[in-house]
Amino acid sequence: MFDLFCPTDLFATRTAKTLALSHVPYIPHRDPDVWKMFDLQKVGAKLKEEQVEKTISIILRLPGLLLLDYWFQTTSEDVWPKNVGSTEAINSLITPIVLLQSVLLLLLPLEDLVTLYMHYISAALLVSAELFSRHYVFMELMDSAPLVEESDKDVSSVAHLQRHIVALVLHILIAKSVSLLLDLNDTANRVTLAVYTVPIVATLAKIPPVHLEALHNFSTAITVLWAAYYSLGSLPRLLAYLRRSYRSVAHVLFDKGLASAVVEVWQYVYMKPLLLSFWCVLLAAQLYTYYHQQNPLTSTTMVAPVRGTEWYLVLLYAVSEICASPFSSKRLSTGQDLKQAGTGEAVTMALLSLQTGLVDLTMPQRVGAMSIILFIVVGSLLQSMHDIVEPILLALSASHTYAVARHARVLALCTFLFVFPLYMTIFLCRMFEVDFWTLVVVSTCALTSVQVLGALTVYALFLYDAMQKESGWESLDDMVYIARGITRALEFIVALLVVGAGVRESMLLSSEGRPLSWLNGTVLAVHCYYNVYQRLQSGWSSFLLRRDAARKIHSLPCATAEQLYSRAHDVCAICYMEMKSARVTPCGHLFHATCLKKWLYVQDRCPLCATKVTAVRSEEAAERIEGAEEWFAPGQQTDTSEEHGVSSARRDCHLASGEQTDISTQSDCITELIGE
Repeated sequence: MFDLFCPTDLFATRTAKTLALSHVPYIPHRDPDVWKMFDLQKVGAKLKEEQVEKTISIILRLPGLLLLDYWFQTTSEDVWPKNVGSTEAINSLITPIVLLQSVLLLLLPLEDLVTLYMHYISAALLVSAELFSRHYVFMELMDSAPLVEESDKDVSSVAHLQRHIVALVLHILIAKSVSLLLDLNDTANRVTLAVYTVPIVATLAKIPPVHLEALHNFSTAITVLWAAYYSLGSLPRLLAYLRRSYRSVAHVLFDKGLASAVVEVWQYVYMKPLLLSFWCVLLAAQLYTYYHQQNPLTSTTMVAPVRGTEWYLVLLYAVSEICASPFSSKRLSTGQDLKQAGTGEAVTMALLSLQTGLVDLTMPQRVGAMSIILFIVVGSLLQSMHDIVEPILLALSASHTYAVARHARVLALCTFLFVFPLYMTIFLCRMFEVDFWTLVVVSTCALTSVQVLGALTVYALFLYDAMQKESGWESLDDMVYIARGITRALEFIVALLVVGAGVRESMLLSSEGRPLSWLNGTVLAVHCYYNVYQRLQSGWSSFLLRRDAARKIHSLPCATAEQLYSRAHDVCAICYMEMKSARVTPCGHLFHATCLKKWLYVQDRCPLCATKVTAVRSEEAAERIEGAEEWFAPGQQTDTSEEHGVSSARRDCHLASGEQTDISTQSDCITELIGE
């Protein structure tokens, strides 16, 4: 009966009844592709929202760093102002306010920072309203002067009316904007903010212009009293906010400690991109100043004007000029948003700046010191870039990806990393006298080019191996080892040359009777340990491992044609490819020689049964293979996928137990797998 009276719900009712009788829950149909796309859209929207929040945070916090930098540069000669004269007293009063505002702009949460900016904008609008009202009164007094002829007044009557209307609309818009920014819903507050319209209304009411200045002063007094009233009314909320903030900070410091709190604040305010933006703004400002002034260099420095062709001197001048405070110089190289590198360059920049006294140097000396420091930091940065690019290059070549655009981008960057260090090496050798320190920087650049060339060689070898689609290139591992060995040998030779140059310079200094530099000795000792001793130790250990693995492979017997034919459908358990030639382990398993050699680099046990790989006679290995093959029915044919599953399950069976088993246990395991 219910179905008859509700024909629109007939299908839904019958479906619900059917599902209720069958005890199957009714679940609406969901297309997995549609829901996956919907989830991806939500994730993309969330990431976009986070990126927008990050950008807004950086833009709003940037003035805090600019204020700190300006305060440091203006008070760098006298850190604490002298208490003589009114100027020094005003400076001593303004300095804490500037520092407080800078700290607030840098550390406030984003929501509170937006509120603070709203108050800043409101104050600026009120000040602009006062200035515009003062200008309006001044213009009215000028027009009412007796020197102005009556004909001019008649001609300008339309212009006067337009000025009155524009001024009236402007003050009303300012009052409306301030009430919106401060969230003022009271009508009395809105009317009070429009108090600067009183002189305009008085002018339209034909009140003599001599009274306009008094009306303007009255409006200013009303605005100041309203600002004081608003500040006193907001004081309880401000005190409550400070109390909550103090409790939150104390809770974080008590739970996580000072170091963890500093790290969280560093990440919360996005300090790295903030410092990068700050440095770029200062650099752009200096370049703009240079190109839009007649002679900016001679105004603050003793350097001759730079010609347009010497662009690098212009860049060095701009960089040196902005490095006049710790906020800009000590964080110069932290702008690189690199996940695996960047901290070393930042620490190097800070230490070299402190060592050379970069902040306290005069302008010509600062340019020279900055050029040397930048060469060192750029050389280290190029090395870090190579460390990031090399895994991407090798993974791209080994993944059989034929996207031309991806290969072209990586190869273009590798070409830059190969050419630019060589250019820096030649430029340094021409500009400076080659001594120990110059050789350290030159060696870093040369090593980067050598390493990039080695990475490109390995990349080419992997591409050639990818072209061998059927069986692969068996000599790939040896060729890669040879290429890497040549690269490591060249690196070792360069490191030895640097050590030799350092020892030679130390001997020359001692022969001339000059004292040895402790800094040179420290750098030489660190270089000997990390770049000579550790390279030699690592290379020798790798050579011993390869030699030991090669000896073990050559000591193992080769599988005969009958053994390979009996396992015609079996595959290598390491690479899962067909075995046309193989080596026989003591436990009776067959593997490719190259695959087993790579395995023996890691551990000296069979990949399937974890039996120790030692040299045995070929007859003994053949007997073990025949004993294992007796469990297979004669003439039984299995496809490659079944053999693949047996090999994988067999390996999992024995490797999971972690024990060495004999051939009977292996045969039992194989029999159980075949029975299943």
